[in-house]
Amino acid sequence: MRGTIFMESATHSSTNEKSNYANLCRFLVEVGPLVLCEIFNKVCPPGNLYTVLVDTKNYEKLRTLRKKRVLSYSQWRKLYPVVRLTVSSKDFDSSLVLLLLSNIFGVTLPTSGWNSIPLINDKSPRADITRVKILRDKVYSHAADDSIEGELFNSYWCDIKDTFLRIRGAWSEDAINDFKPVCMDADQEKLYRECLKEWLKDDDFITDESHEQGTIKKARKKEDMDGSMEISGEKLGMEGMPSAGILFHNMTPYLCYNKVSFLVFASYVNLFKQLSATHKNELVFDNALEKV
Repeated sequence: MRGTIFMESATHSSTNEKSNYANLCRFLVEVGPLVLCEIFNKVCPPGNLYTVLVDTKNYEKLRTLRKKRVLSYSQWRKLYPVVRLTVSSKDFDSSLVLLLLSNIFGVTLPTSGWNSIPLINDKSPRADITRVKILRDKVYSHAADDSIEGELFNSYWCDIKDTFLRIRGAWSEDAINDFKPVCMDADQEKLYRECLKEWLKDDDFITDESHEQGTIKKARKKEDMDGSMEISGEKLGMEGMPSAGILFHNMTPYLCYNKVSFLVFASYVNLFKQLSATHKNELVFDNALEKV
């Protein structure tokens, strides 16, 4: 049953409407990829994923996408972790899920201009992906103002929830029903707005073949940034990071009188060394692929 979900904590209408938009972005960004993963699992059951990925034909196709940098280093490592049998679709982001569905499983995905709502009895992966995409695009159509008035917010929220509940698969109904609007600060709202924007860009690149070169250029620009890498989905800049020696020199007067801080600092130095090594490994990996 549909209820009213208007945000009540905001004092001013404009602030309330901006919170509405940010909360819809949050709902789509946090739950949407999990729902897409459920769609993927219907096409490729988790027990079959390893076999599909090590298939020679599929491996070569994915390696080509990696060489073109359509697949990022981080996405490649999720497909082929050190322990291959630990691969799991739960670790895939939405763009990787769509890329696999399109390139490995032959699922025809809706393009950026495709906005026809599927028939209610159409439960195909394409139809479910289209439903999620249409809802996402409806919300994003308000990006220019970053705001949505209360009645429309309530309608969008219920439509998204109903769609997610129908697709959820192994997902808990309570988990989706319990997902409620929250009050966020300006930085949090900006983060969710940007995440939705990036999701839309990535999906449109993947589902529109005319954007292939744009995809490659975008990926290369992202990966060729001096000293950048991914750790658990976050970007951590390496360029301009002080060396362990400089850090130690600057912090010695303080660390000498604080044993706990020294231990924390030692852990940081060790992490810094690991990050540097990982970044070098990524460059070596890319160079090796270019020569194959």
